[in-house]
Amino acid sequence: WGRAPQRAAWPAPKLHEIRDLTLAGRLARLYVPRSPDTPTPVLVYYHGGGGTIGDLDTADDGCRWLSAISGWAVVSVDYRLGPEDPYPAALDDAVAAFRAVSEHRDGFGWAVDRIAVGGDSFGAMLATQVCRRAIRDGGPKPVAQLLVYPVCDYVRPTESRRAFAERLLLSERVLASFQEHAFAQPTDAHDEWASPLLAPSLVGQPPALVVTAALDPLRDEGRAYAERLEQSSGRVEHLELPAMLHGFINFMGLSPGAHAAWRKVSERWAAFAW
Repeated sequence: WGRAPQRAAWPAPKLHEIRDLTLAGRLARLYVPRSPDTPTPVLVYYHGGGGTIGDLDTADDGCRWLSAISGWAVVSVDYRLGPEDPYPAALDDAVAAFRAVSEHRDGFGWAVDRIAVGGDSFGAMLATQVCRRAIRDGGPKPVAQLLVYPVCDYVRPTESRRAFAERLLLSERVLASFQEHAFAQPTDAHDEWASPLLAPSLVGQPPALVVTAALDPLRDEGRAYAERLEQSSGRVEHLELPAMLHGFINFMGLSPGAHAAWRKVSERWAAFAW
């Protein structure tokens, strides 16, 4: 992970506006694909990084392309990280940012009825937990969610975790380190508000586009979460990307395959979320 690699030869997408702002006391970055002559739907996006690394810059390439291709405005949110600020500080920040976007929607020219959430890896877990908090608390609810190779279960082993435990970038050792440093105690992850597959009910969740990577330790828990969402809440689309690794978004600048995969995700989001 770390900083996004240098961009490849293809030009950066042209957007109407990119600017930094503050939401609920946290830094955020707004990507606007076109002049808001008509209301623009907006996706509140949470970066990945295991709850210990990542920031607005590591998510920058992905958010630029997602906004340009999908036609959605994107608000990328910086949130507190462990070990200095262990979970659920990240979830509290994620919820506060979504509520701030919902409350200030008229001032930015986005569609008042088209505010969604999304993220990759740990950020995807935050996105779905923002939806669950909204259902629990009766607050504003996202209209849809984009979950890219989500963390869904810190407790139960899967075949994909065993198969890719040592061969790839996201090894079992790295996963264990993330868990150790993201939470005050590793066992704090054994809770439904950290492992959404442990939730007793997923009824009422908004429509979800769940993206998994075929060569990812988290593949099977992403598949399982998509199945549970479909059984509980209805409209779910599961897109699995062959030959992709966990974290492929962060390698768009080096890998034509990763770049093409993210373009496909962005195109599917544009069609799905409407």
